[in-house]
Amino acid sequence: MKVGILTYHDTNNFGAQLQAASVQRFLASEGFDAELIDFRPYRHEIRRNMTLLRAIRRLDFKGLKRELASNKRFRNSIFGMAKVSNRSAFFSSQIPALSQSYDALVCGSDELWNFGNYRGYMAPYILDFAGRPGVLKISYAASVGSYKPSPDMRARMKKALTDFSTILVRDPTTLAFVGELGLEAKRVVDPTFLADLDPIKPPISDYVMLSGAMKAQQVAQALEAARSLGLRAVTVGVRYPGHPDLYVPATPREWIGYVKHARYHITSLFHGAALSLKYETRFCVFRTLGKEQKILSLLEWMGEPSRSVSPEAGADEIDRVVASDLSADLRLTRDSRVAESRKLFLSALTGNG
Repeated sequence: MKVGILTYHDTNNFGAQLQAASVQRFLASEGFDAELIDFRPYRHEIRRNMTLLRAIRRLDFKGLKRELASNKRFRNSIFGMAKVSNRSAFFSSQIPALSQSYDALVCGSDELWNFGNYRGYMAPYILDFAGRPGVLKISYAASVGSYKPSPDMRARMKKALTDFSTILVRDPTTLAFVGELGLEAKRVVDPTFLADLDPIKPPISDYVMLSGAMKAQQVAQALEAARSLGLRAVTVGVRYPGHPDLYVPATPREWIGYVKHARYHITSLFHGAALSLKYETRFCVFRTLGKEQKILSLLEWMGEPSRSVSPEAGADEIDRVVASDLSADLRLTRDSRVAESRKLFLSALTGNG
C-alpha cells in the first residue's frame, strides 16, 4: 500500500520535523510504501524567508548567514530522516493531482487543524480535496490547538472530516471538537513516540538542557536552577539573548540526542516534554500561554501531572520539579498508550491492526 502523508515537515522547528519523520518511519517499518508529500505552502515559505529579508535590511550579514545555514540544515534534515516525495507543491490546488498515486492519505500530527494562524485554511491538511476514488483518508494525532472555529468553518471542517475512514487525534480538546461535529474520533500518542529516529549522542555529559522560547526571567531562573544542581547548562537550538556562550546548534537528531542524554531538561515545548517522557529524562516544562492545554493533557495522560511549572516559577520550584524522580509507572503507562496507538493506526490502514 502506498501512503502519502500531509503534515508540517519543511519548517525550522524540531518538534514539527520529528513528528513528520516519525509518521513516515513508523509506517515504513510496518511495510508500507510511505512518504511525506512535499507540500510547502507559499505563505509559510514567504514567512520563513522574511527573516532573511530583515537581516538584509539591517545589513546583518552574520545574521543572514546564520539564517541561511539554519534553513539549509532543517531542509537537509528532513530528507535525512524520512522519505519525501520527488514532486513538490506550493499551492493547495496542486495537491489533488499530486495525490493520485496514493492508496491512503494521512494528515497529522501537530496543530494541522488550527486554521487561525498565518496559513489560514489549508485544505490539504484536512484532506479537503477530491482524491482518487477509493483512497483512504485518515488523520493521525491531528490537533486544533487553541483554535475556536467560526460556525461556517466548523461546517466546512465537518464536511471534510465526514470523508475520513478513521479520525485519530492528539488531545482531548480535539477529541471533544470532533465529537461536537457528530463524528467519532479516538485519541493517540504524538508520533514521536512511535518511531526511533536514531538520536545522535552529544559530545558532552552531565548537563542541564534548556529548550524552547523563554522570557528573560524564565531563562534566568532556569540557569539559577542549573547552578543549584551543580551542572553545566546548554541551550540547544535556541539563542537566548545575553547567553551566546551557552548556545549549541543542532539538527533534529542531534536535538533529541541532547534530550535523551541530559541529566535534566527545562523546556517550554510540548515536544520537549513528550521526548523527555519518551527517553525518561527528568524534566520540567513551563505552562506557556497558549500551550497549557496540550502540555497539561500530555502530562496527565502519561501519569506525570506534576512536571509542569508556572511561567513565573522561581529557581527553587524549577529545581524541585526537574530533579524529582519520574513516576514508577511511567514506562508501563507510556508503553501501553503507544501500543494502543500503533494498533489503532495500523487498523485504520489495514483493518486488522
